[in-house]
Amino acid sequence: IESPSVLVSAILNEKSMLAQQKNITCEITCAFPYLEADDFAITTILGNLLDNALTAAAKCSKGWIHVSLRQADMLLLITVDNSHQETIREKDGVFTSTKTEQVHLHGIGIKNVERAVKQLNGEMKISPTEDTFHVKISLPNYR
Repeated sequence: IESPSVLVSAILNEKSMLAQQKNITCEITCAFPYLEADDFAITTILGNLLDNALTAAAKCSKGWIHVSLRQADMLLLITVDNSHQETIREKDGVFTSTKTEQVHLHGIGIKNVERAVKQLNGEMKISPTEDTFHVKISLPNYR
C-alpha cells in the first residue's frame, strides 16, 4: 500500500499484514496528494482505529475491514468500516470497550482518536449498525 506519507503507508501495510494473518478481508484505498497532520496525531488516529477494527473483525467468522483515505476539496476524509458481532456499548455518545481483561487499560483508544481529531480541528462521526462499525473523520488538509 503506497501513499504520499511514508508513515501512513507503514501503518496501513502493518495493519493489512495483521489482518491477513487473522484471515480478515482488508481493503484499503489511498487517494490524497499530501498529509498536513503531524505524525503523532495520524499514528494515534490510524493506529487506534485499525487496532479496534482488527480486534472486532477477528471475532467474526468472515471478518472484514475497509479503510479509505481520500482528499475532498480541502479535507482529508478517513473512513474505517469493520464487521463486528458484539453489542456496541454507548452512553451519551461515549463508546466503552467490550474487552474484559485488564478493563482499566481499555476504552481509551477512541477517546485518544477524538482528542487527536479535535486538536487538528477536524470532525469525527461514529455510526455503528448491528453488524458494522463505521467511523468517518474529516481533517483540514491544505497548504
